[in-house]
Amino acid sequence: MVGNRQSETQKTDDGADQPFRLAQGKPKHRPQRQRRQDRQRRIPRLPAAGCPRRRSPARDRLVGGRVEDWRAGWHVGRDDGEGRRPGLTTASKAGVIAADSAAAIPAKAGERGLSMEGRTSMSVEDDPAGTAKAMPGCVDQLIIPRAHDIGGFEVRRALPTLQRQMVGPFIFFDQMGPGEFLSGQGLDVRPHPHIGLATVTYLFVGAIQHRDSLGSDQSIVPGDVNWMTAGRGIAHSERTAQALRQRGSRLFGIQSWVALRKDAEETTPDFAHHPAASLPVIEDRGTRLRLIAGEGWGARSPVAAQPGLFYADAALSPGAGLALPEDHEERGVYVVDGEVEVDGDHFAPGRMLVFHPRGAPMLRAGAKGARLLLLGGATMDGPRHIFWNFVSSSRDRIEQAKADWKAGRFAKVPGDDKEFIPLPEERAAAGSRKG
Repeated sequence: MVGNRQSETQKTDDGADQPFRLAQGKPKHRPQRQRRQDRQRRIPRLPAAGCPRRRSPARDRLVGGRVEDWRAGWHVGRDDGEGRRPGLTTASKAGVIAADSAAAIPAKAGERGLSMEGRTSMSVEDDPAGTAKAMPGCVDQLIIPRAHDIGGFEVRRALPTLQRQMVGPFIFFDQMGPGEFLSGQGLDVRPHPHIGLATVTYLFVGAIQHRDSLGSDQSIVPGDVNWMTAGRGIAHSERTAQALRQRGSRLFGIQSWVALRKDAEETTPDFAHHPAASLPVIEDRGTRLRLIAGEGWGARSPVAAQPGLFYADAALSPGAGLALPEDHEERGVYVVDGEVEVDGDHFAPGRMLVFHPRGAPMLRAGAKGARLLLLGGATMDGPRHIFWNFVSSSRDRIEQAKADWKAGRFAKVPGDDKEFIPLPEERAAAGSRKG
């Protein structure tokens, strides 16, 4: 249930209940033998919110284009003798660039409105999608998306980054806007293909008209969910409807991708629309949470997502608290609006927090409240290859998808079959010929 939950025990690696310090009162007594065993195992004591108090040793982190080596960082059960964190040593590595998981978002706007065809394009470039920074406490990584201006419309990509490809099955996470289209303008994402994933569209402001090769023609408005399973292959387009284009409109929302598990990558394509009224809403002590997909907080969404994930939209009143569910291995929070406090640290909008797998972190809204998207699930069954709009566990499968789109073997989008987005390799070749 939503709200501030206090738990009195924490499971250790061997399954035993480990008492820890509560928010008030003295710590529970533990036998000397158990304390000695804890020191030997180097198991961290947890604070009231259920977050690890110390960092694990050395990892490489990407911070602002540099790789920082935190070898003097937090070590379990040890500090400098005065309760302070040890010093930080930095080792910079030159020439760090984005790999296949980086995002190429060209800045261009068509005459009819905004062409966002590049926002789902994956390629190698010097400008990574964002930076991931290690954090002390219960937040494992802080992801700061890099903002791109596309004809006056801002897009921020939180996933994937160099340092983290996925949070649970979520492999792509874009914030669109907030932005405004003048009269006669709108969103124009021409037909393009997908394989091996499900696209999830969720809006806060505005509307998008979705069409796909299955014959779906569906408008999505704030609070609704469009869940399109690409499976073995689908094509779709996203545009501003003509009625909105005539009078001008605003747009603010999130588009994410969920990587399909290996046994479902070649499933039959599908599209499902779920109106806001069909999604469970939980209200408790200043928090209103809509469960977009999956299971959590004692509720289950009707969205037919793959098992083991959760995705929720939470609005918190000033000072209200919300605990993340403990029954999911990988958990992330994206701050949409307001400010959130976790373990004494404050986070502004446009930040994604990725948490350690242990404990139940408590999120606390700032003085103006907070709007959050919470997401995650079980660790995926292996890494994924990403090229453009294709995701797969097999590089050969992506090469096949590229060939299929180039040869026109994907099904057309009824009602929007006069144009399409060429394969990025073809666009690059055409550009070089013009030059």
